[in-house]
Order: sequence, then structure tokens, then C-alpha cells
Amino acid sequence: MIFLYKEVFMGDICFVSSFSFQIIHAVRDAAEENGHRIFSWSESEYFSDNYSDEEMIGNIDSSDIIIFDVTNANEKVLYGIGFFAAKSKPMIFIADNILSTPIDLRKFNVLIYDLNLIDEFVYKLSSYIKQVFKSPNNFTYYELKKQTNNLKNVFISYSHKDEEYMDRIRIHLKPLELKGLIDVWVDKKINPGDIWEKEIEKALKNANVALLLVTADYLASDFIVNNELPPLLKNAKNNGTSIFSVIIKPCRFARDNNLNCFRAINVPEAPIISLTEFEQEKIYDEISEKIEKLFK
Repeated sequence: MIFLYKEVFMGDICFVSSFSFQIIHAVRDAAEENGHRIFSWSESEYFSDNYSDEEMIGNIDSSDIIIFDVTNANEKVLYGIGFFAAKSKPMIFIADNILSTPIDLRKFNVLIYDLNLIDEFVYKLSSYIKQVFKSPNNFTYYELKKQTNNLKNVFISYSHKDEEYMDRIRIHLKPLELKGLIDVWVDKKINPGDIWEKEIEKALKNANVALLLVTADYLASDFIVNNELPPLLKNAKNNGTSIFSVIIKPCRFARDNNLNCFRAINVPEAPIISLTEFEQEKIYDEISEKIEKLFK
């Protein structure tokens, strides 16, 4: 069952969602915080079947924002996104988990909601609605897609004691850099005179892919644990940043609940240091291949 809602006060909001009272109320609350009012204007079990209806077309044309819940979105909903895209309507995407979001939409700024933290989601959505009303042209589907096409940043997070492994991985990524497909960021790129904390903060914010070179030294680094991992893991949850963990040396990765939810490139029982040069190179090539496919 799919419901569509619209708001008619400061601006019209169309909400497309699978039936969930909690999410419906959350979206309504976020709208009301901005002075809006949401009410049902149409209901359709098969979302795309009513596009030809005069009433629906009229409501779509008069809507200022469309909010899509893309959790496990089926082909009908994806087709509907394309329909709204052709109308150049600003869009907001929400989902209950980045993994339940269609792959083509994961690069977008999908707002993730947790039913156990619904007040936090209402606050985030309310802030986002304000942004969209302020600059609606920046949030049309094709503008969002254009922005994500420019996002190709790979952040390598590592301990300086494991620098040799980072250097070797960079060699495998170099052809992708030369083709202009990706931009690899490591702290060696910080120039003398730069405020290094600000440079790292900026790189973390812009990362689409994060390579974590995990060792005991890595997990023992106060700076990494307190300053690098939290924003990376938050972006993975909220914005779809891809996390690739590479187990370089034996460590507590499998027992770290913040990291072990992200599947490692290699199993903890076979860290890079234990492998032959041939086996190591195969894994580095696999990393390069995964990143290349992701951005293609």
C-alpha cells in the first residue's frame, strides 16, 4: 500500500511512502515545525497506475517538494521518481537503512531514520525541508545526480606505522586517478602551512569511499578512533559512504562492534601481513576493481 500526502500552507509537500504511521507522523511533524500542514490527497496501491489521472497530475504540478520513502523501493516507485524528475520537482529521499535503498540512489543524501530515534529524524528532516525551500533548484533529481557524479573521493584511513601498505594500495589506485575517475586523499596531501585538522575534516566530509587499513596500531590511535572513524561511520549510515576495511595485521577487528558490521575485503583470519606477495597484490587489485565499479 502506498500513500501520497501533500501540504498546503507555505508550500505544497507531496509525501510518497509505504504505509507506516510512525513515518507518516514524523514527516508531518517535520513539516509542521516549518509552518506546514500535511494531509492525504491521494492513495494508490500501484503508484504509477494513476499518473494519467487529471487530479493527480494537477496535484503533482502544484507540489513544491516531493518526499520519497525509498525503503526497499519497487519498480513502481522508481518509475515515479523518474516521473517527478521530468517535472523538475525538488526531492527529498528517506529510508530506514542505506542497504535498503536502491543502489542508484545511495550516492544521494538519503536521510536515514531509526524508529527508535524518531525525534532525531524529525529534527534532521525539518532542517532539510528548510534547505530545500531555500534553494529548490539545488534539489531536483538531475541537479542531485549532477552533484553525485562529481563525488569521487576516496579517503584512506591508516596508522603511520602501516604506511608501506597504504603506499602499495595507492599504486593500485593510481590508474583510476590518472583517468580522472577518483581522487585519493591521504594525510600526505596536507601542505606545509595548512591547518591539518581542517584539511582532514574537509576530506572526511567529502569522502564517498573510505579505506580503513586496520591493525592494532590503527585501533590504538586516539586521533583515528576519536576524529576519523566517527564521521566516516556516521556518513556511512546517513549518506551512503562506502566503507572498505582491509585487515593488515592481526587485531580486534572482529570484536569491534563499530567496525565488524562492515564486511572486510579480506577475512580477519588472513591479514595482509600473513599472505604471500602474490596474494597481497590480488587483494589490492580487488580493492581497485571494487572502487572502479562503484564509480562507473
